[in-house]
Amino acid sequence: MIKAFTYGLKKGVQHWRTALIGYVFQLLLAITLGMQIYQVFEAAIGSSLELNKLMDGYNDAVISDFLNIHGASLFPLLGQLRYVVLVFLIFSIFINAGLLNALVKNVPGWNSFWEGGKTYFFRFIPVTLFFVILAASWSAVSIVPYIGYMQPSIEDFDSEKTTVFLFFVVLFIWLLGIIYLFNSSVITRIKIIKENSKVWQGIKTGLRISLRRFIPLTTVFILFVLLQLILIVVYWLAEGSSGMVSPLLIFSFFIFQQLMVLMRWMFRVAMYGGVEKLSD
Repeated sequence: MIKAFTYGLKKGVQHWRTALIGYVFQLLLAITLGMQIYQVFEAAIGSSLELNKLMDGYNDAVISDFLNIHGASLFPLLGQLRYVVLVFLIFSIFINAGLLNALVKNVPGWNSFWEGGKTYFFRFIPVTLFFVILAASWSAVSIVPYIGYMQPSIEDFDSEKTTVFLFFVVLFIWLLGIIYLFNSSVITRIKIIKENSKVWQGIKTGLRISLRRFIPLTTVFILFVLLQLILIVVYWLAEGSSGMVSPLLIFSFFIFQQLMVLMRWMFRVAMYGGVEKLSD
């Protein structure tokens, strides 16, 4: 388990150029979508001062007034969400194929990334859809019953603490299932690349290995998530101590933020490396 974690960190550092490519793809996608969302807001709301009120913090009355005044103007933006999700899904499949191909074949760089995305894109589509459906089904089975019982439980139990405790129990069980499905999907892709497995054969192998090595895989996953949370905490502390009160600080924090995003991509590659190590 520790060996898999350190192995993943080593791979993340070695494949920093591959992580940089993933970062650039994400940045271009975010800029493209962000410009479209900005144009919708600009056309629908313009220079309304209602947006300034939302910047002061959460206020139910302000949000209600904002929705009453501009709610109809937001429908075009909500209507575009299905296209945003579709575009994100397509890019995600391609990027993951490129990252894993470079990692599994241990050839960092643009050529390996592009070759992986081109070669495995269509083979990864059914894998992605399969695990997305599984994740949605697991969420429905584990969370929806609790949501339906949440209000009656307040009346059934002597204290609301029991309802809150049940919420965290359900959340914990749901997270374990999501982590299992995530590890299974990564192992499936690795086996398709490394062993040239057929799609459904790779899925069965991924589900089996992820279940058999559930504890070490989950531990490695949590360790890499903690690393990313530490990055976020460091950023919050730095911003809270100095603040973005000058053009120089705004520029500095923007660069710092982008470096954090790049490091998160490196941690993502490192996590894939750890899963690969445990899947052998």
